[in-house]
Amino acid sequence: MANNSENSPHQRTPDEILHPDSRALFRFWESVRGESSAAQRTKIDLKQIKHLLPWLAIMERHPLKPEYSWRLAGTGVCKIWKHDLTGHTFMADWDRFERDTVCRLMDNVIASHQPCVARFKAVYEDGEILGVEMLCLPVSAMDGRTTQIMAAVVPFRSPYWLGQNQLARLELSSVRMIWTEHSAQTPKHVPDVVPGNQRKNAKPLFRVIEGGLQK
Repeated sequence: MANNSENSPHQRTPDEILHPDSRALFRFWESVRGESSAAQRTKIDLKQIKHLLPWLAIMERHPLKPEYSWRLAGTGVCKIWKHDLTGHTFMADWDRFERDTVCRLMDNVIASHQPCVARFKAVYEDGEILGVEMLCLPVSAMDGRTTQIMAAVVPFRSPYWLGQNQLARLELSSVRMIWTEHSAQTPKHVPDVVPGNQRKNAKPLFRVIEGGLQK
């Protein structure tokens, strides 16, 4: 049963988002952005979502290269990778297909100011597998000119060994764009490498990849 905070149309959480923490972050982002296409970082009060902080990250796109960096990464996110991620290249541990797919998805988030959700498997050297959901939300950076991504990166379980085992590889399971309504124009800044037909309000051609490797 959905909780009361999801009863209003603006607070209703899309079915594509599965993890309770991801759903909570989406509702918070909706409340902050109001009628805008993206939440402004200057208006985000992290004290309101302090229980989510270990699983939050801020990612920024390189202005020229098709890659992202971890601007900030919570302690829980770092435990999944078993090292401090802040300042490092995002997706450095992914195979090329997964890396290119997720990069294109995140480009769409910036180009269209629409969220996306991805799910993947973190496979560890001792054979353990951890299912993870990543919700990416567009936020206007402090400079007011660029768009960053605020993400929840949350595991579907919390094993005792999290943060101790060495990550071997990441396997993408599914990705999906989430379409939201807003009255403001989108966006002011789009990376040059994003294809022209994905600029402004047009829905990008890249949509969904479902499935992936099975256990």
